[in-house]
Amino acid sequence: MLVLTTLSLTGFLAICGAGWLVVLHAEHEMLDAFLLPIADDLATQAETPTWVRRFPDAATLQAATGIARLPTTPGWHEGFYDSDRKRAVVISRFVDRWRVWMDGALESEFRLRVPSAGSAEGYTLADITSFEFTEVRTAASRRSVLSLAAAVVALAAALGWLIARWTLRPVLALAKLAQASPIGPLTPPFATGFADDEIGFLARTLDVARQREVAALAREHRFLAECSHELRTPLATLRSALGLWPEVAADPAARERIIGRMERAVSRTEALVRFFLILTREDRQRAESGWVELEPVVRELVEEFTQLTLPPGPCWTTALPTSARVWASRDVVVCVVRNLIDNAVKHAPQGRITLQWTTPATFSVADDGPGFDASLPAPSSPASPGSYGLGWTLLERLCRVQGWTLTRGVAPSGGARVDVSFHASSTAPGLTTPVDRPQK
Repeated sequence: MLVLTTLSLTGFLAICGAGWLVVLHAEHEMLDAFLLPIADDLATQAETPTWVRRFPDAATLQAATGIARLPTTPGWHEGFYDSDRKRAVVISRFVDRWRVWMDGALESEFRLRVPSAGSAEGYTLADITSFEFTEVRTAASRRSVLSLAAAVVALAAALGWLIARWTLRPVLALAKLAQASPIGPLTPPFATGFADDEIGFLARTLDVARQREVAALAREHRFLAECSHELRTPLATLRSALGLWPEVAADPAARERIIGRMERAVSRTEALVRFFLILTREDRQRAESGWVELEPVVRELVEEFTQLTLPPGPCWTTALPTSARVWASRDVVVCVVRNLIDNAVKHAPQGRITLQWTTPATFSVADDGPGFDASLPAPSSPASPGSYGLGWTLLERLCRVQGWTLTRGVAPSGGARVDVSFHASSTAPGLTTPVDRPQK
């Protein structure tokens, strides 16, 4: 509001200054038109006005008036001198006018006509003090003008304040709504009650920002719940193993079982932490994207899970061509495949797990475990939190960030089947004949 009021006052003063210059220029033009015939008739008139004099040369003029510097441009020029006609200044620059304003003694105004080059008519000086309102004669008028100017400035300030207040009223109302609104979904939205103008556009923008904020908070709360849920199981395993350690300290076989359980819990915790870090580094993962060969990744993870599982372990069947690849960060690909395999191992620890690649670009993990319960809603449905474990939700979220599609189904053996459909730019030749590779 202060800025708008200042701009209003500045505009008013600029208009006043421009108007003053226009009036001053018009006054000079009228005086020049009035003096021109009088100066031209000086040579033919028997009697000349007492306020008009002619000087044959510059030296005579300077000696009579005290003008220190004469203009060289032909025509009429404005000038001022003191009451004794001892000092005079001809206005040709802004500095000259500033000197007249600062010197209160230069009150009498005159007009000086400079002859053209080669002319013998000389210099004509017209004392127009009697036509002008000097400082001495206009003290009362100056007070009146200053009072009127002050009143006009005050009126302009008041009008500027009212205009600014009226203009900013919807902005202030929107600011109050934003300050008083609670965290969470806003009912009604900010845009309710505002016209379809700039303020309405701002209100709609705030509504969009609020929706994004609410969605971000919901994702954050869900992420924290998922973290706590997923980390609870390996931490509980570690706690129980530590509690049993004093009881099995003297039994080497029991000790080995406890150590194996702790190693699996630590491995699970490490995988979860890696998974959470990948979720929180989405921008960096995109920057590190490249072609990732899928067959070496699957082979390394199968070997890793074979070492971690207790004998006899699952029977692995892989059907991946060596040219199958995915455009993504390798950490993301490893994280997705690891979680799919881990889920299959948990539900079919001694069964058959099939890993295969189908065209155009889909990676599938199937097992012969109990499979998904068809009576439950889909894992992504909000009506089934925890129906399939929050690990599925995390995995689905990671795939959605990458632009992939995660779907579930029924394996040929009746167990669970999970498919990840990658980008269409991922390449995969024809499917090769599956090869059973039991690993103990």
